[in-house]
This record gives sequence, structure tokens and C-alpha cells, in this order.
Amino acid sequence: MDKAPLAAAIQDNAIANAEWDICECAPFIPDALRELNNVVPLPHLGTSSVLEVRKSMGKMAFADLVAHFEGAAPSQAV
Repeated sequence: MDKAPLAAAIQDNAIANAEWDICECAPFIPDALRELNNVVPLPHLGTSSVLEVRKSMGKMAFADLVAHFEGAAPSQAV
């Protein structure tokens, strides 16, 4: 996927915001997208079919938020 047109469309307000399903290219998200406040990187949503996995991912996300606000590096930084 060519990410430059997506970044340009968001910067030009042709697209209001974007949610990015992190893929095999992670953590190599282009700076043009990473720097936008209206782009949200998301974990793979395909795991939503397995409840235990979703619970585990939620716990990891919460732990990383706590780490961030305590000044520590998150374990799942992208």
C-alpha cells in the first residue's frame, strides 16, 4: 500500500482521520503518518474473534498506558 497519498489526503483534510491496522511493516510507519494527530495505529483487529486474545491485548495496552504516564517506555511501542 502506498502510504504517501493517504498522508497527503489527511493533511489536506480530504480525510478527517485514519485508523491504521499495524501490519508486517511495523514499526516502520512513515513519519508523514506518525506525526499526524488524527492517525491512530491499532493492533491487528483480526484477533477480535478470540476473546482470550482480546482480553490479553487490552491488558497489554492498559499496562503500556500506565507505563507511559509513569515515564517508562511501553513494552509494545510502535
